[in-house]
Amino acid sequence: MNEMPEEMITFFNTRAEIYDAQQIKNIDGGKKCYHEIAQYIPDHAKTLLDLGCGTGLELESIFKRFPEIDVTGIDLADKMLEKLAAKYSRYSINLINGNYLSVDMGAGKYDAAISVMSFHHFTHSQKLKLYTNICRSLKSNGVFIECDYMVGSNDSGIEAHFLSEREKLLTDHNLTEDLYHYDIPFTIEHEVSLLTESGFQSVKKVWGVENTIMLLATKQEKK
Repeated sequence: MNEMPEEMITFFNTRAEIYDAQQIKNIDGGKKCYHEIAQYIPDHAKTLLDLGCGTGLELESIFKRFPEIDVTGIDLADKMLEKLAAKYSRYSINLINGNYLSVDMGAGKYDAAISVMSFHHFTHSQKLKLYTNICRSLKSNGVFIECDYMVGSNDSGIEAHFLSEREKLLTDHNLTEDLYHYDIPFTIEHEVSLLTESGFQSVKKVWGVENTIMLLATKQEKK
């Protein structure tokens, strides 16, 4: 039997103290992944939604460029949010300790939304619903920037393997469809397809190092 997967909230809360250093060391692209994202936020942006904001590694470069921006951050792990709040106490931040798969993000509220290394734990149906809600939350011409763990078009077998292993874990341990820390890297093409299906007009890869890929998705203008 495969090892019992760790619940998402437990995984991140127990690693809050070492998270920043661990992420920079272990992910492809390291710190650059977190710094690149700021340049793709529109110049006029005044409101930002950060999904899976964690300790706020990505916000350092964003606040340097947009010191007056209003940020709403959503994360399951309260210990991670405590770290974020302490780091950025002088900025305008509203933190929500909750599951972004179920939190009401509203409609037409944000100029931009971002997520960094957070969505690679979810299935097709979970992502489709999530991306649809993100698109709905954005203003016309708003953008969603996702930087995450993805695989190339020739590696679709890897995606299928991880999905199969996830189902086996759930079955072996009699688990329900809940939030467990288990990686399911999708192909870039699959991610683009999901974002397009969710209502984004254009989706393109703007940056990448190995399996760390950044996608820029733009919401369609109102007609």
